[in-house]
Amino acid sequence: MGKLEVISDFFDGRDIFITGGSGLIGKALIEKILYSCSGVRRIFIMMRLKSGQTIEDRLEYLKNSDVFQRIRTKSPDLLDKLEAIEGDVCEPNLANKLIAQQCLSDVSVIVHGAASVRFDDSLKKAININICGTKEILDFASTLIKLKCFLHISTTYCYPEHKFMEEKLYPPSADWKDILKVYENLDEDVLYTLEKKIIGLQPNTYTFTKNLSEHMVHEYRDKVPILIYRPSIVTPAVLEPFAGWNDNVNGPVGIMMATGCGLIRTLFTDHKVILDFNPIDVTVKAIIITIRRQGIRTREEIFASEVPIYNGASRDTNPVSYYELATLGKSCIPIVPFNYNVWPISFIASTWFLQFYLRMIFLQIAPALLIDFIIKLSGREPIVMKLQRRLYITQISLAFFMRQTFDFENKNYMSLLNDLKEGDVDNFSFTYYKDVDHILYFVMCILGARRHIMKQKDDTLPLARRRFAQMIFFRNTLRTILYAMVVYYAFNFFKNFTATMVT
Repeated sequence: MGKLEVISDFFDGRDIFITGGSGLIGKALIEKILYSCSGVRRIFIMMRLKSGQTIEDRLEYLKNSDVFQRIRTKSPDLLDKLEAIEGDVCEPNLANKLIAQQCLSDVSVIVHGAASVRFDDSLKKAININICGTKEILDFASTLIKLKCFLHISTTYCYPEHKFMEEKLYPPSADWKDILKVYENLDEDVLYTLEKKIIGLQPNTYTFTKNLSEHMVHEYRDKVPILIYRPSIVTPAVLEPFAGWNDNVNGPVGIMMATGCGLIRTLFTDHKVILDFNPIDVTVKAIIITIRRQGIRTREEIFASEVPIYNGASRDTNPVSYYELATLGKSCIPIVPFNYNVWPISFIASTWFLQFYLRMIFLQIAPALLIDFIIKLSGREPIVMKLQRRLYITQISLAFFMRQTFDFENKNYMSLLNDLKEGDVDNFSFTYYKDVDHILYFVMCILGARRHIMKQKDDTLPLARRRFAQMIFFRNTLRTILYAMVVYYAFNFFKNFTATMVT
């Protein structure tokens, strides 16, 4: 193994190629490399044409993202090291297109993060992006003679049949080569019909295709310096680039926002389930350390050893159950409420589907129809019922993971801290998460959602708090009236019943 140099020294003068650079992990990773490893030569970001925008337009939009605030303050010239490469993981023969790009010949680090992360994507789309797209990037990587590290971003949930998952490769759900043949020979409608049969015990197309892509990546281990990093649930930042940063509504953040706005009143989950999540800044720091650990080894050493696998899971570090999360939400939302709420935060967890479904009809669907009716009378487009449909689909797709606790071995992941030299600790240590106060963290998460997703300014908080207090008063008044009516009619019924029995 090579000399264990300071992390920033390893990145000096290097060209890095990133797919998924406009995603949550991709943005945070680019920002952290620029900020703490500013000697990097170039960072190539593969981007596809979208909505009539050129890749130059998309790159400029990316540079103006909130995530780069401290880069723009410290040294805006660092953003000039970002270069857009046109490409789409869904594109046939993408590898040949990338190989033809002479500017990529000096790339020594590849981070493959582009993926279909939606649980309800069709099998055709998930295979195309997560398997075919990954194969194209691997074929391109196999031609790079200077490549030191190919980091494949997977997920800790790609083997959900194992409630405890070690940092190793498990048997695949299917043969990825056979699945590619099925993908190439069957149209989307037929694939949709056979989807449940094809994915077997896997809960959705995302985990199924990420499972197979790990095995495909592994088969390139003799010609590409592979490592696999499996992040668990990624949540907003604790510290970097700033507390609470997040610009993605997937997963728990979307649930948190919908619950905080009063759109979700019932959850299809077990409140005892422990969540395994890691903040985005913790995840990114760990990824950078794994890249350096792999990069200082010779290709001979890499190809002669097993593929390193890291479960980026928090495990026993600051665990939170759904019950605790609900309690935290009720404590934090009144402090930093959203500007507009359907109802004050209040929800009930249920593991029984019928109970969940009935509560959803009476507590979410019925109010949504009423609110949409009022909105329509005002001449605006109704939207609440559309949101409820999306939230229902989201809850059903997440139910498999929200009703059981998963545990992940993280010895390799925690060993990354042993690689840090004295000069690295301040920039790359991620032990601070174990001491984070949950209430403070979730207040910052909600603030981050307000600022970076809902685009609500901090100076609107006083008004939002007044509105929230008024809504609580309205709710409590309504409850008091309803309870009083129940008591009144029950008393009258009992009184009349008693009078009848006497006569």
